[in-house]
Amino acid sequence: MEDMRENRTFTNIGNSFGFVCRIIEKQCGIQQLGALEKYEFAELLKILNGTEKFLASKFFCQLPANVGSFRVLRQLQELRILTATQYIFSKEDSDQLQVDLIIFLESEYDLLANVFFSAAYDAESAMKLTLILTTALGNLYSGLVSNPKICSLAYVEFLCKTLPDEALNVCINMHLSTLLDLHRSENVDEAFASFSAWINEGVDELTFVKHLCDKVIFS
Repeated sequence: MEDMRENRTFTNIGNSFGFVCRIIEKQCGIQQLGALEKYEFAELLKILNGTEKFLASKFFCQLPANVGSFRVLRQLQELRILTATQYIFSKEDSDQLQVDLIIFLESEYDLLANVFFSAAYDAESAMKLTLILTTALGNLYSGLVSNPKICSLAYVEFLCKTLPDEALNVCINMHLSTLLDLHRSENVDEAFASFSAWINEGVDELTFVKHLCDKVIFS
């Protein structure tokens, strides 16, 4: 019976599937596409059936990161073939995971929003996603402490406009927790007092904290 099910699965794979996988890999090597090329790629992906979409998502996750990988991932997400959250989980045990998330924070806001959305609404994966995201935020902010100009934090405004209220509250809590952890205080009251001072004084090396809090809390 199991062999019959397996045979039925593979009979659902069309002759063009290998061609589509080659195009996906080729697309990952192209940083930007024109509107027509993007449309044609999307139309090609739409011909895949359910089994092929699943296998195509697995194929994409196994490809090495390239200049167009996240552009392709955005299209896969738009077509509900593969979400950013599913992609992140595929990299869970890889050193590439945090590198990818830093890129999300710097420029791939649609992908980032999907991960925060899942952290808020996917009860089964919420704790794991929270740990992954707060680690990424901590890595980014540790760099910003020494050089506040390395990231514009433009993703914050995007998330504030994009996420529903419940997901945004989860997002804000992650940010506040990460910022407080940066201060490393044994006394919670002292940590909050220092946090307030950061906001009010805008100390040079921590200007990003004031900037971030202004955006997250008051947007």
